[in-house]
Amino acid sequence: MREDRKSAAGMREAGSPFPPPSQGAALIDLSHHARVRMQQRAVPGFVVDALLVHGAIRHVGEGNLAYSFTKRGWARMRAACPDLARRLERWRNVYIVVTAEGVVRTVVRRKDRPHHAGAHRPRPDAGPLPRL
Repeated sequence: MREDRKSAAGMREAGSPFPPPSQGAALIDLSHHARVRMQQRAVPGFVVDALLVHGAIRHVGEGNLAYSFTKRGWARMRAACPDLARRLERWRNVYIVVTAEGVVRTVVRRKDRPHHAGAHRPRPDAGPLPRL
């Protein structure tokens, strides 16, 4: 393991009230970039662990996988682990990108975006902008 990488478990503070990571999630490496983004976006290590265990997987190109909480997966987790779901509610919009080598590349907080492509562009038939 390179010096600039730490496990997600290493990002947790001692005495955390949150559950320990599953064995597989604690062994994943975090890139330097991912650690910086976790700190900037106030995402604790246990959120990365929860995403790896309970998150839905989506292929995002170049062998990378994105892990995120979907509505269906969130409902399953809430039914199975209500305490965990309640603690994770604040970070429900976070997703991670993991490389083919198993390294967390980045941690992202999803923002509200248009639900379909082109929603932010004006319609072509809208005409010219009014003069002010």
